[in-house]
Amino acid sequence: GSSRFCSERKTTLRAMLKALSLGLALPALTALAQVEHVDLDDECSDASSCALNALQLRAESGEDLASVSNETAQLAAELQQGRGLWRLYHVTSPAIGPRILENGFKAGHAGWCGGAIYFGNTAQETKWKAVGQDSHQGYLIEAMVDVGHVKKMPWNCYTSTKCIETHPGLQGHVGCLSRHYYGNTLRHEGYDSIVFNPGDGNEIVIWDKHRVKSMRHIPMP
Repeated sequence: GSSRFCSERKTTLRAMLKALSLGLALPALTALAQVEHVDLDDECSDASSCALNALQLRAESGEDLASVSNETAQLAAELQQGRGLWRLYHVTSPAIGPRILENGFKAGHAGWCGGAIYFGNTAQETKWKAVGQDSHQGYLIEAMVDVGHVKKMPWNCYTSTKCIETHPGLQGHVGCLSRHYYGNTLRHEGYDSIVFNPGDGNEIVIWDKHRVKSMRHIPMP
């Protein structure tokens, strides 16, 4: 069951938590791929159990639960968001937008943080962020999102800096974007979402569509 799975991963999790690095800031980039579907690999069906287990591991390594909450509160203040739901923005096409409003978001195939659901922190930022090969424009969704415990990541998130450095230009960068699914990784570490800035404004990343509590279509800025 999920409890046994989480227990078996304790040693690995401790190593990950100690080894995880935020990396070095490199030149800002402007590429972002936002697409609408990926098949999810749910290794842990009991998310709350695994999340609690991961938080306990963080406490064992010197990080208590209060520090996790403080980390999220600090990020909320930096992004001028509230302590509860965050008001975020996602741009897509007029054909896809109504389907999202009806059925909810689906994680994309690729992005700086892998296949996930990406939001801009402001409506204006979505105009220049959706430039990936599978991205769309023309339909803006405003969403109220329960971001939970937020992890701050470097500008490249999980995308290889070596690939970026050896593949110049926008299309080269887009081709480097990670296609892996990191939702389980974040959950095992006790996080629910990511904030990172690839150089053109903060982005918020989630994997669970149920964290979107409400959404509506609004005019493009």
